[in-house]
Formats: sequence, C-alpha cells, structure tokens
Amino acid sequence: MIETFSLVLLSSGKSSRMGKDKANLSIKNKSFYQQILETYNAVSISQQISVINNKLHLSRRTVINNYQGKGRVFSIQLGLKEVNSDWYFIQNIDNPFITTTLLNQFINCKKNKDIIQPIFKKQKGHPILISEKVKQRILNKKDYNLTLRDILSEFEKQQIEVNDESVLININTPEDYKKYCIEKVN
Repeated sequence: MIETFSLVLLSSGKSSRMGKDKANLSIKNKSFYQQILETYNAVSISQQISVINNKLHLSRRTVINNYQGKGRVFSIQLGLKEVNSDWYFIQNIDNPFITTTLLNQFINCKKNKDIIQPIFKKQKGHPILISEKVKQRILNKKDYNLTLRDILSEFEKQQIEVNDESVLININTPEDYKKYCIEKVN
C-alpha cells in the first residue's frame, strides 16, 4: 500500500511581534507562503490546506480561523478536518526554510512511531509528521488550554537526525527576519 501525505500549513496567528503577516514576508524573491508550498509541491503531497486569519488573503485552498483566541490546537484541528491521508505534515508559516531533502527523509523513512520529528544537535525541530492516530486524538480534544506539546506527549516520537539547523529557526520578529532572511540569504 502506498502511503499518502497531506500538509496543514499554519498561518493564522496575529504576528504581533513581527508587526505584519509572516505569510507575505519574502525570501529569495518569493513570499514565505509561496516558498513553503512550492517545496511541498515538489514531493508526494496529496492534499494541502492553509489555516489563515481573516485578514490574510491567499490564493490556494484555505480555511479561516475566526477564533484565534482558541489557540494553535484549534487552528490545527481546522486544517486536519479538511484533509485525509495516512500522514500529516504540520508546518508553521514562520519557517520557510523547509527543503525537499528533509521532506523526502520523512516520507521515505521506516515509520516506527506516530510522530516523526527532525532533530539537530539534540534539539527538536519542525515540521512534524503525524499519523492518522494522532490526527484523531487532536480532533477529539475540546480543551483549548492544551498545547500541541501536551497532546503529542501522549505518543512516542521517532526522531530523524538532520544536518540542517534551519529546522530550529522561527521568524517571529523583524530582527529574526533580518538575521535569517536578509543577511543569511545575501
């Protein structure tokens, strides 16, 4: 049986520290949104959904989170309800550095656990890949005070060692953007 993979791209946050939507920030002459989707399109992803806020206008398949106060787990639930596959990538908009090499490592690995996560020098990175079993557990949660970490702690994780520190980077502030997207790229 051939495994199927979906993407849930999270872009519904307020971006208060950045001061503007991160989806529209650019890197290598593309928006973060375009860069991430193009990378996922280059591998075997059967479905994609972006969870966005009501101020962001994007051209691809999206679902709007009108209740940002419910937190990240609620956003993930909105996205997971829209896609069906064997495995689900959970990708944040604030990490546009994802590579096809990393995604293919996830896709091609022998999956022994329900959560697969990249590790760089013993630090946990992203994106994560979750099984259908984890998806169902997330969808069944109604306590929005829980974090994704709380839910994922119920499962064993399979860690993939990577030689790419970008799996640890989040672009949350103008300083982060300057450091990782302007100075590092140029």
